[in-house]
Amino acid sequence: FALSISYGDKKIINVNDMPDFFPRFVDAMLGFFDTKKSVIPKEQTLEVAALVEA
Repeated sequence: FALSISYGDKKIINVNDMPDFFPRFVDAMLGFFDTKKSVIPKEQTLEVAALVEA
């Protein structure tokens, strides 16, 4: 798995060293559906939502 982030005045960050991201993501997602409890703090979710709406 790789991630590219663009920001500011056409600046780009490439993160290529994430070999265990997808399996960990799937495990966390399945855990959420099992327990109905997010591993992400509610405050962080609200901060991301505010950034998306801005």
